[in-house]
Amino acid sequence: MRRSFRVALALTAGMGFVCVVHAQIAEDFERSVPFNPGGDLVVQNRNGSISISACDEPTVRIEVEKRAESEEALRDIEIRVEGSGDSVRIETLHHRRRDGGKVDYRICLPAQASIMATTANGAVTIDGLSGRVKAYSTNGSLKLDDIEGEIEAATTNGSINASYRRLNDGRHRFSTTNGSVRVCLPKDAGGDFDAETVNGSIEVEFPLTLTRTSRRHLSGSFGSGSGSFEFRTVNGSVKLLAN
Repeated sequence: MRRSFRVALALTAGMGFVCVVHAQIAEDFERSVPFNPGGDLVVQNRNGSISISACDEPTVRIEVEKRAESEEALRDIEIRVEGSGDSVRIETLHHRRRDGGKVDYRICLPAQASIMATTANGAVTIDGLSGRVKAYSTNGSLKLDDIEGEIEAATTNGSINASYRRLNDGRHRFSTTNGSVRVCLPKDAGGDFDAETVNGSIEVEFPLTLTRTSRRHLSGSFGSGSGSFEFRTVNGSVKLLAN
């Protein structure tokens, strides 16, 4: 593990200048675990981002940066890695301090893997996977690029952006409360489409055979595929675009 010290300075102007110093301690954690192509990975975080990408090695390569305001708070954060082969689980544990510290993950694994990545406060980024993808946050955006498999993506405060390299039939669901949903599909994609927003617009670049249309709700089908695409937001727009 590698440990470093970082100082953040904030200046406020009044009768003079006041300097408020916040020191953070950072610690890096690295591990590689044997992993079979097509296996399942679960990542559970609380405060911090998750970034997952594809690589050619038969391993899950994990790089983590932990940050906290004290040595005690840093020791409170445990990175637990369990399993190998067909199933690996990675979890952030805060043993004493409920919300102390922040953890950012960078993970690389075979493209065929199926993923479930969850965080409460942070973004989730997934790139280059062909397996099933499940991505969840509460306060954070979701960005899914160069995907082939089914996607289930949900957040509360944040946007969702997804693009597919190639499309496998299946169920694809995107849901947020405060944010937009933008999905790019190959031009030859097809399937059932259902989108709903309360405060926002719905835009579709594919020719649709409509079964329902209103200001807030649009549904129908497009192309010749048998997948299904469901979009939900309250405050934001929905866009289904052609690559």
